[in-house]
Amino acid sequence: MALRLSGNRYDAEDLTQETFVIAFEKLSQLKKADRCRFWLLAILRNLYLRSLEKKRPDLLDVDGDDEYLSIIESLSEDEDPEKFLLEKTASQEVQRILHSLPERYKTPIILHYTEEWSYKDISKGLDLPMGTVMSRLSRGRELMKRKLLKDRKPAARGNLITPAFDRASEKG
Repeated sequence: MALRLSGNRYDAEDLTQETFVIAFEKLSQLKKADRCRFWLLAILRNLYLRSLEKKRPDLLDVDGDDEYLSIIESLSEDEDPEKFLLEKTASQEVQRILHSLPERYKTPIILHYTEEWSYKDISKGLDLPMGTVMSRLSRGRELMKRKLLKDRKPAARGNLITPAFDRASEKG
């Protein structure tokens, strides 16, 4: 969950570590053991939101050509490097778009699709009505779909040519 929220392995490790430190310090506040998952989520989410308020600069991305070469070398002869890299790029694109969503859509999507939480669990964990959870999931999916399609849409050049029968149907 921390990785999906932060979008960065190093920040996710920090968030996770801070979450468990706080949980350990405040363990006496946990009333019911069966609510531990929701309690930890609340701590993690609050830490993440506070980190957004600080507006820390992103860590330097150190991925480069060395990563590409190591991936190619690790593939077996049966695997298609182009297909593998396209799948990896698509996954990174989805993660980038997910990370760009407003937090109120991002968290329910992560919980539902990656953590496999039910609507009911998300409702309890985020302390939101069930309808709000369903609405945010729907709107979040729609935002992601629009961003994915927008990014894949080729730039238009010249005039749009429509077949003659399309123009005829518009008149009559």
